[in-house]
Amino acid sequence: MNVQTTNDSSKISAYEALPKGYCTGCSACISICPKNALKLSADEFGYYVPEVDLDLCNRCGQCQKICPAINYSRKNSKNRTAPDLLAVKISDKEILRKSTSGGIFSLLATGILKNGGYVCGAAWTEDLNVKHIIVNRIEDLALLRKSKYLQSRIDGIFKQIKDILNDGKKCLFSGCPCQVAGLKSYLRKDYSNLITVDLLCGNAPSASFFQKYLKENFDEKPSSYEFRTKDGGLWHEYASKVICGNKIKIVKKVEDTYQKAYHPHIMCPIHCEQCKYQKLPRCGDITIGDFWGIKKRLPNIEVSDGISAVLLNNDKGQTYFSTISDSEFNLKRIVPLEWLGGNGYALKVTSNYASPGRNRFYKTIKTGMNFSEALNVANRRPVIEQIKAETCNAVSSYKSQERKDFILNTEYWEEHHILGDTYIFVKNSVSTPQKYAQRKFDKRLIKDCWYRIYIKFKLSTTSAIVNFHLMDTDNNKYRIIYKHKVKPEDSENYSEIEIAFLADQFYDSFMVGASQFTGHDPWFAMKAMCVFKDKVVYE
Repeated sequence: MNVQTTNDSSKISAYEALPKGYCTGCSACISICPKNALKLSADEFGYYVPEVDLDLCNRCGQCQKICPAINYSRKNSKNRTAPDLLAVKISDKEILRKSTSGGIFSLLATGILKNGGYVCGAAWTEDLNVKHIIVNRIEDLALLRKSKYLQSRIDGIFKQIKDILNDGKKCLFSGCPCQVAGLKSYLRKDYSNLITVDLLCGNAPSASFFQKYLKENFDEKPSSYEFRTKDGGLWHEYASKVICGNKIKIVKKVEDTYQKAYHPHIMCPIHCEQCKYQKLPRCGDITIGDFWGIKKRLPNIEVSDGISAVLLNNDKGQTYFSTISDSEFNLKRIVPLEWLGGNGYALKVTSNYASPGRNRFYKTIKTGMNFSEALNVANRRPVIEQIKAETCNAVSSYKSQERKDFILNTEYWEEHHILGDTYIFVKNSVSTPQKYAQRKFDKRLIKDCWYRIYIKFKLSTTSAIVNFHLMDTDNNKYRIIYKHKVKPEDSENYSEIEIAFLADQFYDSFMVGASQFTGHDPWFAMKAMCVFKDKVVYE
């Protein structure tokens, strides 16, 4: 993109005013430009960003005023900070089978279409890119269903939606929260005939990554691609259904290089990693997504065909949702907000993240290396260089005779010091996600530096796996650094582990969470912990 230097910040485009990686490609600036001086283009990694034609641009500053990445603040939102959360499944089994989760999008959209309105959402193009389109027929709604794990191109849509609204027609817009923020910023007023639905999204990699994956993994380009198909009962395996010619291929997550890169956030763009639109209060009138973990809460419900999570973020969203007849639901139940857990990173105690291998993936794929090889580079295991003990820069050292208390919620945890070791007990066996216990380091870890952590511990739980985390308490960010597979002898003998990791935040604490300590009188005991700043090489 061409950049013209000027000392007047109001006379540069929104994209030029943003730090690199903050633009989400929402296209609000393109829609507002009175000179049509902006168009959507692909950056070096294929992400959609505005490009300025300096010959047309009159430096009016409208794009800066409209840009949500510059101006958006949750403090100005009129939406609820504690909206109702519902677990939902529709009763129409055929539509449910064709939906990614519980089918709630189809119900919301159908209500608009039956009243002569329009629905806007993400659809596959013929060449298997994704773009937002507008439909006004129920039979076209299938184009907008199902998850698409890549960035959607959205330029030109906002103007069309404004025309529909000004004509007095109803419209439902569905997209990522950054796209909803872009639409609202462009419209600059609340339309009573507009319903906005944002998604509990994780990250949206560039379309160019997906195209590279398709080219390298299929002999002929697929004519159809469906993430998380429910055909054959494969929904829980994150299987994709791919049609190439007259052949149907089922690709399971364990063998799919694209999903191996997507779900661990190896392709996570910078603007998703630092998303400011995900937290409560949300951007949309209604928020929808998968309801992960609901089976643990409601063990008697059937989840194999999908359950939707629904947040009713304001009166408009709640009123519209109430117009749907109860007969349309197989399940509609209000549940505690904390049950949402980490889904969509909406709650304050959660935060989006990028894999430690993300930068290696981007750097490698930029050289032209194929997708699977770039994924292998991203997943390379760090190996600690052998250095003398006296040269180790110890950040924190906990010895058995030292008393170091955990910072914990006493409603869920209690702490005891037994024979010099620290024990924390969960007060009851009810799973309580996000109620963590943290132990402060003596010194804050430095971002972008490598560390080695040593932990000596034992535990009692019926969970199969217990995650150990790092936490940055200032920014409410945490990261899993170790998944411990629980063994029967773990409650009798101390285990010792060493983990090498890159500090991608300024972490200040070690953290365990009560949600994984289940069973009769679960507990966690720590005998010792040391953290060393280290030098790292790769295998």
